[in-house]
Amino acid sequence: MRRNKYNAKRISGFDSQLEYSVYQWLKLLEDTGQATDIKKQEKVSLTKAQVQCRIDFSYIDTESNEKIYVEAKGVETPRWRLIKKLWKHYGPGDLQVIKGTARKLDFAETIKVDKNI
Repeated sequence: MRRNKYNAKRISGFDSQLEYSVYQWLKLLEDTGQATDIKKQEKVSLTKAQVQCRIDFSYIDTESNEKIYVEAKGVETPRWRLIKKLWKHYGPGDLQVIKGTARKLDFAETIKVDKNI
């Protein structure tokens, strides 16, 4: 099996076991009626310069009816740190960052968009 550039093991069409586990968690939310419209690898443009990033997942939270973005993060790269800063100012909605392992997800943080900027 071919590994990706961060040496993560690909599984079932996902870049890592962590990403696959996050998808399984989202499917559980969908099965229990807490989420709908799960999308994988959604493109998001940040800033007026259209800085592109690809977020692992998005879904609609059925309680708030808001679109939530989810990123499974194993390795924090310099590009990720830039995206994280830009998201606070230009993101289209909240971004949940999940770290940890495939067996134990760690809901590390939620990056909220500052709408006052």
